[in-house]
Amino acid sequence: MKFSSVMKKPYFYIVSILLLTISCIPSKKVRYLQTDENALKNSYLAFYEEYKLKSGDNLYINISSLNNETQMALLGGNQIIQTQGLASKYKDVYLIDIQGNITLPEIGKITAKNLTIKEINDTLIYKLSRFYNQVNVQVRLADGFITILGEVNRPGRYQLEYEDKMSIYDLLGLAGDLKKQANRNTVKIIRNIDNENKIFTIDLTKVEVLENENYYLQPNDVVYIEPLRAVFWQQDSFPFMSTISVVLATVTSLLVIFTYINK
Repeated sequence: MKFSSVMKKPYFYIVSILLLTISCIPSKKVRYLQTDENALKNSYLAFYEEYKLKSGDNLYINISSLNNETQMALLGGNQIIQTQGLASKYKDVYLIDIQGNITLPEIGKITAKNLTIKEINDTLIYKLSRFYNQVNVQVRLADGFITILGEVNRPGRYQLEYEDKMSIYDLLGLAGDLKKQANRNTVKIIRNIDNENKIFTIDLTKVEVLENENYYLQPNDVVYIEPLRAVFWQQDSFPFMSTISVVLATVTSLLVIFTYINK
């Protein structure tokens, strides 16, 4: 049978087109921040809310002073802290207890729950300044992590530094970006709020995500990236479909070339 007679059969074209369609993912499904030309002239203000501390958080608190006498007194206090321990293996780390308090030997119990890092920092400076001169305080989260799972190149648990505002795109950069088969339209963020796990969904293909209240992540968030439905069906039902599609697409191309040569 000649190649030309094969090429004339309509089902041959139909099968070829279907195989090529199955093996490809439209660019619209993989592009970030899609918008029109007019929208590109607009600016987008990302929503950011300072993280509120909660029970179970660990705070790194470093207290120091330029005054020699004060510094010596503070060093003595830090030695007490280290020997007592505070449910942590880290130096100068304090656990916010179930009542929402931390305990410092210098000033006793301090309420930390529902305060921001800056607010607890300012509170400590105010209280310590009543007893010590020229006090400096540095506070940050000791266990701020964000986890990303699913269709990313490097899933895992990433450290969130206390001064950072980590956006969803920052996290994707750390995770080596999304895989092509990732569903960018429904990225799920799992967040614990008042001991309840809540799920938020954002669309990375829309430029409006820059204004979304979940654009910036919070400590202990879990981000899950689902696969596209078409890809999920293809790989589960026919695990070798991608390979077969490539082979058949190659054969189709060769048939076209041979037909053209034999005219």
